[in-house]
Amino acid sequence: MSKIFDKLEENISKNKDEEKRKEEKRNKLWNKYYAEEEKIQKELKIDKDLSNLEKFVKKHIKNTDRTVRCSKNSLEVKNTVSLPDGYSTTSVKIEFKNSKELSYYAKDHQIENYKHSKDIYIVHVKLLGDPDIDYVVTENIREDKIFKINEKDNAYEYFNHLFQKNILYL
Repeated sequence: MSKIFDKLEENISKNKDEEKRKEEKRNKLWNKYYAEEEKIQKELKIDKDLSNLEKFVKKHIKNTDRTVRCSKNSLEVKNTVSLPDGYSTTSVKIEFKNSKELSYYAKDHQIENYKHSKDIYIVHVKLLGDPDIDYVVTENIREDKIFKINEKDNAYEYFNHLFQKNILYL
C-alpha cells in the first residue's frame, strides 16, 4: 500500500517542480520585458516631462478642491465641486502608453519574440467626468485624443487646453 503513496507523492512533487520551473521562466521573461519598457521610457524622457508638467500644473492651482496625481507614466488633475446632492468631479489626464503592450495572458513565445520600439508609444490625453448614472467603475471619457510619441508637444498643448477650459475655467 505504501508503494502507491510513494508513487503518488513522486508524481505530485514532479508536477510541482515543473510548475515552479515554468513560473520562474515566465517571471524572467516578464522582468526582461519590463526592463526594456523602462529603458525606452527613460530614452523618451517620460518621467522628466511628467515632472515638469506637474510643476507647471501645481503653479496654476490655488483651490484646495483641485488635486494633482502623478505616476510613472501619467498625470491627472482633478477638480471636485460640492453640490447640494453630493459632488461632481472633472479631471484631465495625460498618459504615455505602449500601444502594442502585451497582455498579462501572453504566451511565453510572444514575450520572448516581442520587439520593443519607441515608435509604438502614444500619448493619450483625456477629459474625464463623473461615472454614468449606473456608477460602473470605469473612466467616463468625455473627450480624448491620441497622439503619436513624436507629436507629444501637440499632446501637451491639448492637455493645456483641456486644463484651462475644464479645471481653471479660463
